Amino acid sequence: MPANAFFVYLKNQVQRYLIVLVFFSLKLHAQKNSFVPVKFYYHYSKESQAPDIAATAILSDTLSIPISINNAILKLNEQGYLAAKVISETWVADTLQVEIDAGALYHWIALRKGNVIQEAITGSGFREKDFASNKFSPEKYVRSANAILNYLERYGYPFARLKLDSISIDSNTIEAAWN
Repeated sequence: MPANAFFVYLKNQVQRYLIVLVFFSLKLHAQKNSFVPVKFYYHYSKESQAPDIAATAILSDTLSIPISINNAILKLNEQGYLAAKVISETWVADTLQVEIDAGALYHWIALRKGNVIQEAITGSGFREKDFASNKFSPEKYVRSANAILNYLERYGYPFARLKLDSISIDSNTIEAAWN
């Protein structure tokens, strides 16, 4: 191997090692002190109660910020604040301050059995009075829908579908029927 070819080979090897070394040092530097404090400020109407949700979060990196904000909105939705939205995101020093408008607290007027067969309603444990004048809970709605569908699948309706019909949303109240 000529001396010139050896130096070219050596130069290429050194460049590879330097690239790897720089990459790992950047990775270590990026991981150092990468915790991101986030403060949530919630605005809600005087008629509704304060949402039961954390006001601060410490995130491992900035990529977690959209996920954390989305989780805050979903937690508000679970508590009946269906119109929750982010008003602003502002960096103050190293802390992200997120303002969220919780919006109105939604309540069921009624969730009626609609045209679902009575056996499925009774067998699933669904009761209209559980929804009448209670705050909207997506978890409770999904649990009831799954119970009805599971009953229908067990008793000869494997392809049954369930949806809401005659949906009426007025101000912050919801009324609907199963179909």
